[in-house]
Amino acid sequence: MIRLLIAGAHVLRTAEILVDVRHLRDRLLAVRRGDLPWHAVTSWAAELLADLADAAATTDLPQQPDRDAVDQLLAAVRERNLQ
Repeated sequence: MIRLLIAGAHVLRTAEILVDVRHLRDRLLAVRRGDLPWHAVTSWAAELLADLADAAATTDLPQQPDRDAVDQLLAAVRERNLQ
């Protein structure tokens, strides 16, 4: 959930998918291992949720995807993989 909140705000602000989270590696692993107290995790999640809401309110991304463009992209990818 933490990683999705981070990625969601990033994509809304930059229109790019966030893949590299090395700068958060230690903290994310601490959550995964259970090394952070639950209140610290939920507090971080609340901060990220507020950040996501802010990013959603100010994003330049369109409200709806361009379905025709997505369909064309998927068709092209499938055709390339048939060869």
